Amino acid sequence: MYYDDDGNTYACEKGAYYRQSITAVEANGGAQIHITAPQGAYQPALRTYVVRVHGIRASAVTVSGSSLPRVMQLHEGESNAAYAAGNDRFGAFTAVRIPAGQVSNIAIR
Repeated sequence: MYYDDDGNTYACEKGAYYRQSITAVEANGGAQIHITAPQGAYQPALRTYVVRVHGIRASAVTVSGSSLPRVMQLHEGESNAAYAAGNDRFGAFTAVRIPAGQVSNIAIR
């Protein structure tokens, strides 16, 4: 779950908040991640999500049926949808960068 509001007032009680649910499940040696439509009237500075899944080094990632390009590394400040896979001190991982604020169904294989 991602939640944000202005942090200064009680406007969130009247709908001035941003909430987006994120769920993940293991599936067939990979993972499925579902991000729901955002709720609330607040517009956060958030523009992208980077979802990092440990234990899976993907050979392919799709978002809502469309293949994502694989890059060597996801750089700070970039907003294009892409994924990177490799190993870090915890073992295999896959990192996926996607736009925030929309429904996304991510399949990591």
